[in-house]
Amino acid sequence: MENLKKVTIYTDGACSGNPGPGGYGAILIYNGKEKEISGGEKNTTNNKMEMMAVIKALEVLKEIAEFMLTENGAKVETVNNGLEAVQHFEASEPGTYDVILMDVMMPVMDGLTATKTIRSLERQDAKTIPIIAMTANAFREDAEKCMEAGMNAHLAKPLDDKTIKQTICEELGSSRDR
Repeated sequence: MENLKKVTIYTDGACSGNPGPGGYGAILIYNGKEKEISGGEKNTTNNKMEMMAVIKALEVLKEIAEFMLTENGAKVETVNNGLEAVQHFEASEPGTYDVILMDVMMPVMDGLTATKTIRSLERQDAKTIPIIAMTANAFREDAEKCMEAGMNAHLAKPLDDKTIKQTICEELGSSRDR
């Protein structure tokens, strides 16, 4: 995983009238290339447009992260929310996954609940698989909540390639010792 790079994201959203017509935009910069995304609605609010910018940027970021990991030899499976993460893990054969990178703030089921649910499953790998938090929540209390939920490590965004690689390697090494 030597070639991972930093992704820079700029987002904004606004509307006229609040509520009223509005739009959002985001720019993602990766490896010297820019990707612009935008959209809008006829009747919306400032907050909704600001959130849509972030959500759409994160959807693109997921694609970039998957690309970066696969380019460095990892086999990647992505899901859209915590419930899907639990369902995919539960339906898999034991040992299918080596590590889970878990976003803490996801729709349907958050990452903390998903981790607790995975850890409670009646299969050995559910107790030992490394689960690494990836979150914008960077305070010590946030990291403690992740550990209490059963996660093995806490990575605060923005994420850098060196820390991601180091954490994955450390946790994979530790899991083999369990």
